[in-house]
Amino acid sequence: MAPLLAIFWSQKSPPSAMPSTHPSYVRHVIYLSALVMFGSATIQAQDGSKPHEGKPSAAQDINGDANIQTLLARGKSIYDSSCADCHGDAAQGVEGVYDSPLEGDLPVVGLSQYVTDTMPEGEPETCTGEDARLVSQYLHHAFYSRAARLKNNPPKIAFSRRTVQQYQNAVADIMKQLKWQPVPDHKRGLNAKYFGTRKLYKEGVKVEKVEPVIDFDYGQKTPYPEKLTDESQFSVLWEGGLIAKETGIYEFIVTSPNGFRLSINKQEYTIDNNVNSAVQTEFKASMKLAGELNYLLTKLAEPPDPGTDHSLLDNTLVIWTNELGKGNSHSLQNIPFLMVGGAEGFQMGRYLKLNNQPHNRLWLQLAHAFGHHIETFGNRKLCEHGPLKELALRQT
Repeated sequence: MAPLLAIFWSQKSPPSAMPSTHPSYVRHVIYLSALVMFGSATIQAQDGSKPHEGKPSAAQDINGDANIQTLLARGKSIYDSSCADCHGDAAQGVEGVYDSPLEGDLPVVGLSQYVTDTMPEGEPETCTGEDARLVSQYLHHAFYSRAARLKNNPPKIAFSRRTVQQYQNAVADIMKQLKWQPVPDHKRGLNAKYFGTRKLYKEGVKVEKVEPVIDFDYGQKTPYPEKLTDESQFSVLWEGGLIAKETGIYEFIVTSPNGFRLSINKQEYTIDNNVNSAVQTEFKASMKLAGELNYLLTKLAEPPDPGTDHSLLDNTLVIWTNELGKGNSHSLQNIPFLMVGGAEGFQMGRYLKLNNQPHNRLWLQLAHAFGHHIETFGNRKLCEHGPLKELALRQT
């Protein structure tokens, strides 16, 4: 019968793609564990009689769950009377006596031999033979074996907090499934303002234009001698946006022997080379840009909203944010929120710095704008000052 069990086990082994904690696999393991413990063929005594007639033994043929449960009950009785004081009622261990739980990978035969030789401690002769086999079978089935441990503590699905990078990658992967192609328009370049002074005064603008490429060598002259007459002092401000075709890390490189500052996304100077020693002429900075968000907004802006004269983006409000202000320190201060779209009349095209304002007030303002006049969102104390009025609606 043992070879049959080996073949049966092989047939019931989980496929390579199925985790070992799969519920059906666990049931097979538990069931087969019982078969291995009790499934040997009927053994005849030398005189031809069956041992312990009228009372199932550990070496006796088992017919049905009732006899299995009878043997397990006998083993449990022995365990409770001889082992539980030192190992606990569920083999979890007893502090100061035997701290570790009873678990391992010995087969029933090996465990039975160990019990016979050593247990109970100091009195191994009190649990030998049939008693040792019964208590080992019970222990193996109830607590000791891997199958028993899986049965008692099945794996659980738990939530885990994503890191900032994992969150960004997950969102980018979702958007990337759309397999888009960018649709460029004819407008490309940065808006350039030329000033006649070193300072960027509004009244000092002499020339304003869109420049598709930033690659100049003015030499000893000004770019517009008729309007910028002083070669020793003039300045240029280039402003505009970037279209990232796909999400990733982008490197910005500026080559100049003159002083300059580069600011991206309102950062306080991504590269600050305001005072140039002329020793170094190439400067670099890296930043992660999200291309899939641009694609989503572009697609929303293209089609008209049925029944209106506006696009879908005009009637949509997109909120893009992060759960942390800084990922490396898990700071909850200065969390960025990006709002895009024309729904409910919010005024766009602005950069607001709202120091230490709880974002609960932002959600309150959005809820009110959409007609849900709730008093709190989340923590009531953080909503004491009501909706975030700084998000004023544009005048209609």
